[in-house]
Amino acid sequence: MGLVIFTIVFGSSMALKEKHLKRRLAYSTVANLSYILLGALLMTHQGLYAGLLHMLFHSAMKITLFLAAGIYITRAGVEDVRDLSGLGRYM
Repeated sequence: MGLVIFTIVFGSSMALKEKHLKRRLAYSTVANLSYILLGALLMTHQGLYAGLLHMLFHSAMKITLFLAAGIYITRAGVEDVRDLSGLGRYM
């Protein structure tokens, strides 16, 4: 349980300080997979149910975000998070 909590904090903090768009999404995935594992490690019906729901919704959300990041990188040439300002109007 302690390792899971450490991984949540580590993944979230690395995602916050990462400037590359896809790497930031990857670090947030590490943290979210730890949330799923935390729910499973609780060994209750609610924890397992919450972990499975989180896995389902996180996978759908992350696929969409990686596809959007790929579009931003190929169409606009933007790989840095700081360069996303005004990109919605451009696209």
